Amino acid sequence: MSLFKNAGITAQEFLDNYWQKKPLLIPNGLEGFQAILDANELAGLACEAEIESRIILTNGPQHPWQLKNGPFSDEIFSKLPEKEWTLLVQAVDQIVPEVSHLLEHFKFLPNWRLDDIMISYAAPGGSVGPHYDQYDVFLIQAEGQRNWQLGPECGADTKFRQDTQLHILSEFEATEEFIVNPGDVLYVPPRIPHYGVAITACQTYSVGFRAPSHGELIEHFASYIADKLSADTRFTDDKANTDHNPGLITEHTIDTLKDIINEHMSDRESLKDWFAGYMSQPKYEPNEDEVAFGISDLEMAAILENSTTLFRNENARFVYTHNDVLNDSPVLFYANGKAVDIDTDNVKLVLLLCEQRCINIELYHNLLNEPQNITIIKHLYEQDLLYVE
Repeated sequence: MSLFKNAGITAQEFLDNYWQKKPLLIPNGLEGFQAILDANELAGLACEAEIESRIILTNGPQHPWQLKNGPFSDEIFSKLPEKEWTLLVQAVDQIVPEVSHLLEHFKFLPNWRLDDIMISYAAPGGSVGPHYDQYDVFLIQAEGQRNWQLGPECGADTKFRQDTQLHILSEFEATEEFIVNPGDVLYVPPRIPHYGVAITACQTYSVGFRAPSHGELIEHFASYIADKLSADTRFTDDKANTDHNPGLITEHTIDTLKDIINEHMSDRESLKDWFAGYMSQPKYEPNEDEVAFGISDLEMAAILENSTTLFRNENARFVYTHNDVLNDSPVLFYANGKAVDIDTDNVKLVLLLCEQRCINIELYHNLLNEPQNITIIKHLYEQDLLYVE
């Protein structure tokens, strides 16, 4: 079912009129949706050392909006007050497969834009304060009721409170307000301030999207280009003369520098290769003990033959881009930041792997069992990027 059915619009109308422009409340966007984890299970995740988690106390013993970072102990949870606190657990979709299935509702957006699903549990009155994000977020109500207030777009002059580590607005004026129930979805674009307060104990699933800053993009691409260049490639100045003050940097020198930068930074194929690798990098690096075991193509074929579903690992990111250079494939395929060798015969498999997180093996039996595809599947399976039921 479309996420926007009960809003009376199509996914394309959402992209045209709301995406990165203005908020949208979608009543019953996920009709019948309920929390996948209960409060105790979520607290259990927050006790794990490798899982990013936080607790925010609205009126903490040290200062308002006090932040505590996990991992936590059972003792900490036993000492929490009855109200006005929130637990946040990051990237739950990469830990719990059932949570990752929610991403199927967001296939109208590119894979590489997805960041993670954070789950927050709030006691009555719990909140993370009035704030804004630098990225798009869909807030799915999973349990209980929450009151949401939205304000006008923030800018460079927006001021924050100085008595907390959190980026909480020092001033907030609501322009919209509504109460959400399980299944309701609120879309909030970047820089739109929002303030949610739990009316009852509640859970909210936050589907966040990657939005790297221009500075980050330029820094990473420049580093990628620099790593490809030989140390023997040096600045040259074949038009030096004695007509200038020795302290002067001439316009010719600046033109030469500009030509050097443009030559390397405007290479379209390099840009594609870098961006696909950069945006397919996982949020968290996998455990090296769980990857790179060796099996044969015959063993991989037998595994598929005896399984019903082929899954993309919850931590895996698959992307592809069109290949403008004449070689063996019209597309370039990347998995978790690394290029994967494919040829023309593998393209249908690549499109399937990028489109579907759960693949019915019987439905795609012929495609998956083609010898040239078995090798690709085996490679991804060995890296723990694919697994079977």
